[in-house]
Amino acid sequence: MTTGLSPQLDFVTPQGQDRYRVTGRVAMLKAMNMTRPGPLRWIWYTFGGRLGPRYRGWVLHDVTCHTRWLRQTVRAVVQVAPAATVVAAVLSGLGFGLVVFGGVACGVLLGLWYSLAYIDQTGDRRLVTHGYEPGTLKRMLGDRYEREHADQIARYKQTYRQAL
Repeated sequence: MTTGLSPQLDFVTPQGQDRYRVTGRVAMLKAMNMTRPGPLRWIWYTFGGRLGPRYRGWVLHDVTCHTRWLRQTVRAVVQVAPAATVVAAVLSGLGFGLVVFGGVACGVLLGLWYSLAYIDQTGDRRLVTHGYEPGTLKRMLGDRYEREHADQIARYKQTYRQAL
């Protein structure tokens, strides 16, 4: 079995005879020993709650994966939806109608804007809450960038950094 956060792993059956390769998401789940939270736990996590140590690997994956921007957007929508629904229902019941929906839509967009503007800080706070050291998010994203762009980095250094 490879080590670290490799996207592919080799697994051997208990008898050691059959070998098979697992790639992509399944390999990441096995490598990090991840357990996804259920819907209610996920809502708790979305509103800033701490999941148990069982979900620690999933939280790391959640804030560092390629779809982290989409995940943060969904979390932000889930956070603003209850308040937006209540405001829209109460004020439209008072006869404000279209103006209310325009205001609520602008409020939701503003909430999404701030949520995405501070995605790294929010992700790092989530990781610290779940037992990781501060700066883990930045390190993980930097390591992934270096792995995925190793050839471009090497070409850049070869071309522009020969004098150093």
